Amino acid sequence: METKQEIKEEVKEEEKKETVVMTNFQEVLAKADETAIRIEEANKEAQRILEQHQELTARQMLGGKSDNGEQEEVKKEVSPKDYAEKVMKGELNEKNEEGEA
Repeated sequence: METKQEIKEEVKEEEKKETVVMTNFQEVLAKADETAIRIEEANKEAQRILEQHQELTARQMLGGKSDNGEQEEVKKEVSPKDYAEKVMKGELNEKNEEGEA
């Protein structure tokens, strides 16, 4: 049989173990709370960036700009009559068929 002293010591040891477990548990909870806060802040920042991107895209679309911010060059079609006139005037050459410098 165990003596009262031995039982008291065992109880104290168990209490120490429980204290360590609770301390570790509280530390884990604190770290989880910090992580949750950081995730929430990152989500807010991502949402802000997404909204800015959507606004910019909408402005580009309304402004007639393409996705990369450059407008496509519209080539003027030369009618057969205009082409013939340029050939007769000598405005066309091998490098530039439209007579531009």
